[in-house]
Amino acid sequence: MEAVNNFLFYGVFFGYLFFVLVYGIGSPWWKSEMGVHIMSFMAVFFILMALGIVKRLSGDAWFDAHQVVLKFISFLLMFATVWWRNVILVRAQQWKGDLPSEVQRAHGARPGDQRS
Repeated sequence: MEAVNNFLFYGVFFGYLFFVLVYGIGSPWWKSEMGVHIMSFMAVFFILMALGIVKRLSGDAWFDAHQVVLKFISFLLMFATVWWRNVILVRAQQWKGDLPSEVQRAHGARPGDQRS
């Protein structure tokens, strides 16, 4: 079972790495809020997985000595990106009339439509 867990762990790590590299190089992600958010969200999880790699390579001593700071940074990054995504979701669902026309079209709204 440990071999399966290791396979999955490294598979997740390399999946995030692949996404960050391919999306970062091949897409103009910086041109829209959602693109920046997607890159940020995936980069946060890549960083968290990278910390797991470092822990596996360096052992527990360093992580134990710095666990309060590492937990704080990890939770802060996750907190910021998940609540940013929630704000984007609420704006998209509640205030469609305030979004650019291409976003309104993607959600099937007409310009000026708003939910009550």
